[in-house]
Amino acid sequence: MWALPFILGLGVAHDLWSASTLGWILGVRTAGFVIAVPIDGVLADQMSRSRVTFLSGTLATIATVMLALALPHSVFGAGAVASSSD
Repeated sequence: MWALPFILGLGVAHDLWSASTLGWILGVRTAGFVIAVPIDGVLADQMSRSRVTFLSGTLATIATVMLALALPHSVFGAGAVASSSD
């Protein structure tokens, strides 16, 4: 997930969406992290490490797919733009 801001930034560079849209997307992503950290801390105290890791990975996968589907041009499209030559 560390590369997501970079990939989304390529969408701005190639005029797939605006910088303000990128700001909103990254802001919502950061808000999700802020909300999830205390919840994950409580869960980590109550469950095994492997279960918390599995649940976190599953939720991250679902969130990534939802983000890709919500964008006007998906993250997958931005990756294709980034890999193509001009």
